[in-house]
Amino acid sequence: MDKRTQAKIRAQNVPINVFKLRTRQISFGYSLFYEVCRQNLPRKRGALHLIIKGSAGSYYEDVEIIQLARRKLDTLEKMYRSNESLSFMDANEKKKIVSECSFYTIFQEYYIRKYKKHSTQKNFITTLSHLKNFNNGKELLVKNITKEFSFNLKNYLDRLNLANSTKNSYLQKYKEVVAYLVENKHINDNPIPKRFSFKNNLVDRQYLEELELIKLMKTPHPQYSETVCQGFVFACFSGLRWEDLTVLKFDDIVIDLLKIKQGKTDEYVEFQLPPQAMNIVHSRRKYRSDLVFDNLGSNYRGNRKIKVWVKNAKISKTVTWHVARHTFACLLLLKGVDIFHLMKLLGHTDIKSTMKYLHVLKEHKAKATEALSGIGLTTSS
Repeated sequence: MDKRTQAKIRAQNVPINVFKLRTRQISFGYSLFYEVCRQNLPRKRGALHLIIKGSAGSYYEDVEIIQLARRKLDTLEKMYRSNESLSFMDANEKKKIVSECSFYTIFQEYYIRKYKKHSTQKNFITTLSHLKNFNNGKELLVKNITKEFSFNLKNYLDRLNLANSTKNSYLQKYKEVVAYLVENKHINDNPIPKRFSFKNNLVDRQYLEELELIKLMKTPHPQYSETVCQGFVFACFSGLRWEDLTVLKFDDIVIDLLKIKQGKTDEYVEFQLPPQAMNIVHSRRKYRSDLVFDNLGSNYRGNRKIKVWVKNAKISKTVTWHVARHTFACLLLLKGVDIFHLMKLLGHTDIKSTMKYLHVLKEHKAKATEALSGIGLTTSS
């Protein structure tokens, strides 16, 4: 290799760069490779699959190959600088580095990279807040994520005045990030115990019975609550979630056929809307908006208005936006709709999600049996 080429290669090795350009003599020239130079860590090498054909080669052709090698090194340097430096470490190095990292930071980076939806990120943010509260605001390192820590976290959530489905949602977010660390071999033994969840209570699947829904529909809307109340009733007859109602357009309904892509599952649902839902759609056209429920407001404010409306109707149940979806599912089951058809109407991707509503059929059958219990029995005198 001539001196000019050697000087050009040395010029590429800027002191601040982690990746250095190196050469190795082979039978017909020189092979180019990179060397990862990190302070207090062993050096690693990797092939660039580029060759300079001996010292008799054209200097200008050699320069082009060296420039191509530099572009490859720049790409690797960017990966290294963007928190992806673990890619260039062996398994033991990764475990050592990650074990001393903040679990909070990894948790946050995980959901920001994987999920773009605001609602999903918000659930992860709430879970992270509970993690910090449980740990009394102290720093939490990856090496502290143990089975004992996981058990104690579950006990902490168990003491909170929350629905079991909500607690399970928080546990699921925690399990997802831990599983990511285990899968990438940053943690040796899975610290998640078996049966690491809460049993869903029937109250978590609360719904309005047919007479209660009729009673609520006949109750006047509270002041400034017309859009919310109409949206709630529409959800009772369509099964749409609050987030889907906020983006529902008149163009999504052709005559009385609804077709919409659900925000939570990215699944399309398509079915014929009943007259009760279509009456609401027709009444909303007077507002001259593309959205059926324009200015629906936040989920939290909507729940407050719904609770006032339910209280005025003298219905003693805790009713929120999601109760409308439960009402839709449970009333259809009671009307004889099969579980697989209901799964399609709800846009579920897993039949297990739909089967959680089957408790209403068990309750209904139990009541029917009780109604027969006194027939034909006589009391002794």
